[in-house]
Formats: sequence, C-alpha cells, structure tokens
Amino acid sequence: MLTPEEYEQWLITNDVQLNARNLISRIRSGQPSRLVSSSMKNVTGRYPSQKMNLSLQYESHTLELPYIYSIEHHDPVLEFYDQPNKILLSYISSVQGK
Repeated sequence: MLTPEEYEQWLITNDVQLNARNLISRIRSGQPSRLVSSSMKNVTGRYPSQKMNLSLQYESHTLELPYIYSIEHHDPVLEFYDQPNKILLSYISSVQGK
C-alpha cells in the first residue's frame, strides 16, 4: 500500500483530475461496500495481503482468490481493494456512417 507521500506523488505524476482524486481517496479510506456471502455454489474467505497490510475478502476460491493472488505478486499493481464503492459509469457510443 502506498504511503500518503507516495500516493500524493502518484496523483501528481499521473495528472489525476480532482473528481477522480476524490473517488480514489474515498475508496482508499472506506470500508468494503458489502460483506461477501457464501452459498452452495461458492466458497468465501479472507486473503492476508502483504501488499495492502490487511485481509481482503473473496467470494470465489476459483476466480477471485487466484486473481487476488496474481495481483498481490504483480509489481505494477500498487494497491487493490475488495468490494469498493459503486461507481456510476457513462458510455458514449460513436457509430461511423457508411
């Protein structure tokens, strides 16, 4: 996990806009938006992340857990969070005429 100084430097280096900074900061400082739940078709658990210095919950031991393990050991990934806040995405479609 980045230190506050490393995080600030990352924002500056990548020219992150104010509204994106606010969203990222909320995700970094918030709790997971929900707790994972198990059913007959999945196995939940917690992964003790050394990169993040906390335990991350997962809802699938065949999909999410291997992904968590891969990004935990992938150096370009600086941070990752389980069940972050919901984000509203807007799509713009451009269809070129014939």
